Amino acid sequence: MQLIDFNRQEARVIKTYDILLTQELHIIRAHQLHYSSLIEDIRKTVEFVRDTKNPAMDSFEKAVRKQSEKLMQRECKNLLNEIARLENGRAMQEQRLTNVTHLVNRFPCCREVIVGLR
Repeated sequence: MQLIDFNRQEARVIKTYDILLTQELHIIRAHQLHYSSLIEDIRKTVEFVRDTKNPAMDSFEKAVRKQSEKLMQRECKNLLNEIARLENGRAMQEQRLTNVTHLVNRFPCCREVIVGLR
């Protein structure tokens, strides 16, 4: 993801002000929004797979179907847990980005103040 880029940009904001930096932060925000929508789409897909019966399984024995359903439920639960973990990480990065953006907006031409925050 953009984590490495974000960390680099965050460090640059603390050291100095740069209009290009502001533009880069907006680009990162756009990437974050896209990433957020991808996470949501994946979550919906996993929930659909979990909640929708597979008609192809009707031809199998009942024991095989039960085992398959149990396995599918477990794997979907694991995927949803991972999706929640990704979402929590995304939310944390969004908060950091918001904080950095506020720094840029609050101190647009006061280089000494921003350098002093180190």
